Amino acid sequence: MLQVSDVTCRIGNRAIIERVTFKVPSGGKLALFGSSGSGKTTVLKVLAQTLPPSGGTAVLDGASLISDRGPARGIMVWQNHVLFEHLTVAENVAFGLIARNEPEANIRKKVDEILDKIGLPGFAGRKLAGLSGGERARVAFARAFILQPPLLLLDEVFSNIDVATKALLYGLIDEYAKLPRNHVVFVSHNHDEVVALADHIAILEGGQIKESGALKDVFRSPATIYGALIVPDKLSLSCRVKSQADGRLVVDTGFGELAAERPATETRIRDGADGFLVFAKNDASIARTKGEGTIWGTFLRVLPLTKQRAQVVLRVGDAPLAIEVPQEQAVGLDAGGTIYLRVTGTFFPRG
Repeated sequence: MLQVSDVTCRIGNRAIIERVTFKVPSGGKLALFGSSGSGKTTVLKVLAQTLPPSGGTAVLDGASLISDRGPARGIMVWQNHVLFEHLTVAENVAFGLIARNEPEANIRKKVDEILDKIGLPGFAGRKLAGLSGGERARVAFARAFILQPPLLLLDEVFSNIDVATKALLYGLIDEYAKLPRNHVVFVSHNHDEVVALADHIAILEGGQIKESGALKDVFRSPATIYGALIVPDKLSLSCRVKSQADGRLVVDTGFGELAAERPATETRIRDGADGFLVFAKNDASIARTKGEGTIWGTFLRVLPLTKQRAQVVLRVGDAPLAIEVPQEQAVGLDAGGTIYLRVTGTFFPRG
């Protein structure tokens, strides 16, 4: 188990990350998800024992990653790979084993095995200059995997590699995570990567964890707006609670009023609270006239998706939306004209 509790990093009086708390079970793959500058890489540096925090604890299977002396237990793979250009592929991959003073025969055997496994047989003697981006990524992963670390740390490593390499690495990471007492923490701001690879998630914004837990639980019952919008194909509109009764809310978007559900974990929501209405892109339908329970916007264009479905692009105030509706609802709309929508969604308070 990796348990991170109240980890804070400060530069002067400014907190880069503050009271960051999450846990990863053995065999777990946790995505640190958030926008640029939210503190994701700072968390990885703390776990890699390259950045001492100002406070808090990080414990991996009973051993502190902050106070304990000794070699780092977490191995980091960086987005730009940080390879040694003057060394061969084999020398790069073997670098950590050489530092551990392993016997040369063992090193050669392990290097050949991992290069074959990662799809680079015959590359041992090659220099890095002629390698593609995907091949360089494989070298960086091979250098990490060969050390069999209990904690694998990945800093946006999938952003500039080809589909085939990405699929191979996903499979190898899954295989690695299934080994006893192994853990994966990876940084991403890509929904598809999170869905494909993670089973746990911690959502960072402004240096703070806004929501964390098993990915399936966050998808099924998000507790915050941050958790709600991690789900692929979710849209949001700013709104304010106008009234509430029988467990449901009426929210005012500024462009019409809509009924809204409460989030699963939120029990107290006051009238007048600001927040967001979150809904799936296929939970909106086009109404031909303005009426109760509709909002209005400006129609921009329609794009056919299939014989039965179309994407309708519109703007509600300053917010662009792309919804999916049956083809028959998308007929006869005028570009620049007013469009009315019925929307089913959930209200999440701001902040």
